Amino acid sequence: MSSGKQTSECASNLQKKPRKQPATTMTSTQKLPLSEQLGGDLAKHLMASAMDTGSMNIIQRLHLLEQGAVQAATVHTSTIVVTASLTTQGPLSCAAQSPSPRQSGSTSSIVSVNSSKSTTLPGDDAYPKRKSNDIHTFTLHDFTAISALSSLVERYGRVSHMGILDSSYSFFMTKNRQAALYYKVRNNVAVVGGDPLCDPADYENLLEEFRKLRKHRRWGIVFIGATDDFAAYVSKQRWVTMRFGTERVLNPLTNPVLLEKEQKRMIVQNRQLLDPQRGGITVLAYAPAQGRDEILEQKLRHVYDSWRGNRNDSDQPQAYMTVFDPFAIPALMTYLYTVDRDGHCNGFAALRKIGANNGYHIDPYCATPDAPRGLTDLLIFSAMSLLQQAGIGYLSLGFEPTLELDEVKGLSRPMTAITKTCYRHAFRHLPIGGKKGYHDKFRPDPVLDSGLHIIYPDGAPSLQDALATLHFANIEVGGLMKREMSVVFSHKETQKHEQRES
Repeated sequence: MSSGKQTSECASNLQKKPRKQPATTMTSTQKLPLSEQLGGDLAKHLMASAMDTGSMNIIQRLHLLEQGAVQAATVHTSTIVVTASLTTQGPLSCAAQSPSPRQSGSTSSIVSVNSSKSTTLPGDDAYPKRKSNDIHTFTLHDFTAISALSSLVERYGRVSHMGILDSSYSFFMTKNRQAALYYKVRNNVAVVGGDPLCDPADYENLLEEFRKLRKHRRWGIVFIGATDDFAAYVSKQRWVTMRFGTERVLNPLTNPVLLEKEQKRMIVQNRQLLDPQRGGITVLAYAPAQGRDEILEQKLRHVYDSWRGNRNDSDQPQAYMTVFDPFAIPALMTYLYTVDRDGHCNGFAALRKIGANNGYHIDPYCATPDAPRGLTDLLIFSAMSLLQQAGIGYLSLGFEPTLELDEVKGLSRPMTAITKTCYRHAFRHLPIGGKKGYHDKFRPDPVLDSGLHIIYPDGAPSLQDALATLHFANIEVGGLMKREMSVVFSHKETQKHEQRES
């Protein structure tokens, strides 16, 4: 009997052994980093959304045919094929040369956004002139100027040029169309966003032509969000510069969170959200340059409007916020969005190409008020995963302002002290510290960080300059005064209470 039992047990053990093989396969799949799974799926989805061949130009069609021939002749692994496709044709490719102005036809939407506010550009007299109050008629001059502008934005764009998606800004371009800047006028001050859109060799010519326009219209000028490079240039002109923040940047190629060396809780949370049985969230990608999807864009606009409405209903003041048209310049944009198990969009992130850094800026990244917790974390993680697949090592998180002004140049010591005190009072009521804490958990690369500066070319800032700066930072003077008075009143009440107790 015992020998029979042993024989049957051995037989059953032999039958159970093959069942362990699928378990081993499952374990190896689970050990695959989430970034590789997510990034690979997003890349495949992005490239599967093929551009309508009827809308392609000759170069794009040749690239498509060449790509098909290479894939037919060569056997690759799936990851290598995706990466090669992104490098050759995809909208995330930074290695490819920037398209010539005449190839950027899709960026003509800038006309509809800013045509009525754009500065008149000197051009060839052969072009017919449009009346100043005629905003519905366009000439060849308008389209050639927009093509040149779109090329400058693509080549020299930085994180501080996020306002190009804000229709309240206007553009100024030099006569030779080799340089541009974008600005809005507040309190008779031209508030310029970031560095000039040009090669540094063209700074002087651009600033001189813009100075003539400002002189004619009696405008002052201030630059907000200028980089270390432009601040170094203007310091030679003895302009006033103030460092007010830092641009925080992620490196998707070396990021420790993406490599799952840090923030393990975030990785677990992302996996739970993506689990069909738990969170039921799916992350997808959309590139308008490959073909517009108006229905999808409408859904994403709804997500953005819901998020912005919920934010605006909050009693907490918001600094450095602007209202975007996320689809104003589709050629520069790639979007990631999330859907729930019912297919409803509940979050999205916009990736804008910034050619000056050969990378991307993620802004906005948002979710609907009823979206599951951690969705914006998942969007940022997904953006890093996709850029990792494309071999891109620069993802800017945007502005991170400080509560205290850092280095100030061009002012006397007493004036510097007064300026720092005013800045501290203006920004101490804003939730700036929370932004730094949120950025830190994604582990930005300090090597890629860059200073952000306010620049006053006309010397010490006047009251008009200060008011224009506060407007750019989305700070209402009335609200600021109320908060200051509230602090003073609260302080006096505390003193009275202490005196009564003593």
